[in-house]
Amino acid sequence: MSCKSKTYCPYPFIGASLQSDGLTLPCGQYMNVAPLKQFNTIDEARNSAHMQDMRMKMLSNQHDSGCQCPAEEAAGIQSMRQSALKQFGYNPFGKLKTVELFFDNICNLKCRMCASSHSHLWFEEEKELYGTTINPTKYVKRNISEELNVLELEEIKIYGGEPLQSLEAEKFFGRLLEEADVSNISIDMSTNATKLPLPNTLEVFKKCKHLKLNLSIDAYGTLNDFIRSGSDWDEIVENMKFFDTLIDMRQGDTQLIVHSAIGIYNANLIHELNDYVKTEFPRFVKLQQMIQYPVFLNLQNAPDEYKKLIEPFVDDDTKRYMYNNIAHNYFEHFLNFHNKLNTIRSEEFIHNKLLSDFMATYKPADDSKQFFLDQIKFLVNG
Repeated sequence: MSCKSKTYCPYPFIGASLQSDGLTLPCGQYMNVAPLKQFNTIDEARNSAHMQDMRMKMLSNQHDSGCQCPAEEAAGIQSMRQSALKQFGYNPFGKLKTVELFFDNICNLKCRMCASSHSHLWFEEEKELYGTTINPTKYVKRNISEELNVLELEEIKIYGGEPLQSLEAEKFFGRLLEEADVSNISIDMSTNATKLPLPNTLEVFKKCKHLKLNLSIDAYGTLNDFIRSGSDWDEIVENMKFFDTLIDMRQGDTQLIVHSAIGIYNANLIHELNDYVKTEFPRFVKLQQMIQYPVFLNLQNAPDEYKKLIEPFVDDDTKRYMYNNIAHNYFEHFLNFHNKLNTIRSEEFIHNKLLSDFMATYKPADDSKQFFLDQIKFLVNG
């Protein structure tokens, strides 16, 4: 059966995103988690009433309210949905072909756009910053190795936490080597580039059909270390050199991507990272994605005056995105987030003079507590 609905996305039909908290989503970017619940099996979760309703909407030219892709597509940016269409085409009601695996929330970093659901290091800081936590517990783990039938899969995407330090991920890759024909499976992993692969992981990297590594790096040098707290730029560069050798080691279909999340902190300076990658790692691809949440890091919610300041330094995609939906100005809440988190972490922001100078002219909100609580309520309950 084919489908030509303009809102059709392959992921709810042939994919599943297995979250570390036990939920099964259509994809890792899906936001409307309130109607979802934990099920005993992956099949039960994929065939829930909510998932069935989502599929019918997508076959009827309707977007689901939890999808983030429409905002990117409206700004002329290629979305995850559009990329999936190129890869899988229009083929609703097929077998499970692609999965996203979130084994746990163990991470060695605490990035400013992240949360306790994906980094356990955020848990205590969320208490101080917001008065509550996004994740109900500090640690979460899912026994994916025991749930998933790997024999019919064509693609496996691995996320974290930090998957290259995850013992659960390493255990799963060991099972993959024993039970599946790895040469028929494509592996797609996102890593913060501060760790090198463990033995089973490296063996799967060498043998898999297609290897795609997304190195999450958001700026050049010390600005990246500030945004992605706990990282060390020099260590990342050395690890990038190792990842570069995988292209020669595999002698096959290998894609190394430096992937950046673009928001308030780095939009005007991302060209420095782009130039560095192009010069020092010419075999790497450079991609970027706009931050949508937290909303106060989203460029669309920045003041018009700041957008005008950074215009000369950003690319056309970023310009289209930040002017596409001008509904809010959350900069006063961004300032409270920024200043309080700096105090909690004993950090000083000296990495982006244009932003620092603009912040000095802007008045923080008198109180952002309720704003933060409302945002967390939305993220948790939809």
